Amino acid sequence: MSSDKQELSYEQPLAVEQCADYLESIVAALRAGELRMTYGERELVMNPASQIHTEIKAKQKSKRTSLTLTLSWDHEVPTSKAARLQVISGNKSEQAHQDTEPALNPAHQEHGYEDHEQPQAAAHT
Repeated sequence: MSSDKQELSYEQPLAVEQCADYLESIVAALRAGELRMTYGERELVMNPASQIHTEIKAKQKSKRTSLTLTLSWDHEVPTSKAARLQVISGNKSEQAHQDTEPALNPAHQEHGYEDHEQPQAAAHT
């Protein structure tokens, strides 16, 4: 995984129907496994993991109401590229080898979530 930070941000008042259209596009892209966002000349392609950290905050004040939806995930290591565990028999004459799947995929270990990894904008797919 590249350590390069890629970010795309979009903020604008929208009609309720247009906002709902963006959200429906995000839902469809999540289900399809690829979220492609473009804004001007910039493009960001994200591939959601099988587990998505979801945070929903609703706030109501006297003059303003807000709903914040934050989705974030760790990048999964494809099984074919994951480190393989090699088990070798204690009997040196046989040297029996067996490749097995790792007990814990490194992508499933807990990692902190950083703000730049969280989607901040909606775009049509």
